[in-house]
Amino acid sequence: MKYGNRKRNVWSSTPLLIVLIVILVILLRGLYGIRQKALITAKKLDEARVSYDELKMHAEELQARVSYLSTDQGIESELRSKFRAAAEGESVAVIIDDNGNKHDNVTASSTESASFWSKIWRFVTGGY
Repeated sequence: MKYGNRKRNVWSSTPLLIVLIVILVILLRGLYGIRQKALITAKKLDEARVSYDELKMHAEELQARVSYLSTDQGIESELRSKFRAAAEGESVAVIIDDNGNKHDNVTASSTESASFWSKIWRFVTGGY
């Protein structure tokens, strides 16, 4: 028998198969890492879209509020609610419940006008 004539198949050698398996494992680990990063990025993109939509709605609400406050009616209502202001001929009544809660009401005043000294006295004592 001749032992030298037999051709050896390189693909069936054990060291080459081990090297190919190691390369395959390295490639699969890299692919898995890329997939995980893609999932995280997609999740962050969805969160950013939701945040963007919320901010866009808030901006629209603010724009509507600015438009309302640009009108005379808007300015007057804000002045009345924030500073308890009243127009000429009106007075502000502060009603306190039994529980101590305050309710601000702007009422149409009677036609009588207070004297100069009574206005000063109310200003000093904090009465409206």
